[in-house]
Amino acid sequence: MDLLASLDVPAFKIASADLTCHGLIARAARHGKPMILSTGTSSLSEVEEALDVCRRAGNEEVAILHCTLKYPCPPEGINLRMMEHLMRAFPDVPVGLSDHSLGLSVPQAAVALGACIVEKHYTVDKKLPGSPDHHLSVDPADMRAMVQGIRTVEKALGKSAKGLEPLEEEAYRFARRSVTSGRAIPRGATITRAMLTYKRPGTGISPRHLDLVIGRTARVDIPEDTTMTWEMV
Repeated sequence: MDLLASLDVPAFKIASADLTCHGLIARAARHGKPMILSTGTSSLSEVEEALDVCRRAGNEEVAILHCTLKYPCPPEGINLRMMEHLMRAFPDVPVGLSDHSLGLSVPQAAVALGACIVEKHYTVDKKLPGSPDHHLSVDPADMRAMVQGIRTVEKALGKSAKGLEPLEEEAYRFARRSVTSGRAIPRGATITRAMLTYKRPGTGISPRHLDLVIGRTARVDIPEDTTMTWEMV
């Protein structure tokens, strides 16, 4: 730990297997650098204890990573929704994923669920001997693709407010329907349902206001197949 601190590493990562090594965590936390705690095999109380060790050491800059400690981990063992549980349990702590799955789908899905950190094992060559870790790690091409995929997901997340998006404005005008005259309607006629239909574009009276149009008097001659506006009725 002291050697890493002397190298001025930007943060300390505590592996899942060391989450209960409070002395190690405290020593790392006292260096004042950001802490990342993996939580594989742990209980919620053990995670809480590790966070408390960091706080008592004067370090509040701590993130936790959901992790399933299996190499490689099959999709059914990932349990990404555990991140949501951790977010609810520790709302002031950033939550991410330490991923041991094969492929790139899981990290991207994790970001969609709110992960702010993704850890993935890395190798320069998956065929290197000496460790079973190489074949489940990402290589440079995988890393590039994973990051690009995550950046796409981040852009796609958007906001949780339903309304017309700027990119939809053209579709709003031309893909939606308007109340349309199904036949010629002379000025002064009382408008009935039989006179009306729905057609594109959506630049006139919305079909949801159809009942407000029925029973009104036509203010002008309305030719057949005309997109109707309030000025006409």
